[in-house]
Amino acid sequence: MRKAMGVTSKQAGAIVKRWDSTNKKMDQIGRNMSRSIIAPLSGISVALSIREVT
Repeated sequence: MRKAMGVTSKQAGAIVKRWDSTNKKMDQIGRNMSRSIIAPLSGISVALSIREVT
């Protein structure tokens, strides 16, 4: 019984570790996407504001 529980605990630990790794990768993808979107939007807003001032 203990042996079976040990394997189960080991598997659970591996699942948690894998999930943490995946979560970190997804966070990085989200940050990169937001950076990719912010730069063009900033340029568009500057262009529109200059157009409105002139």
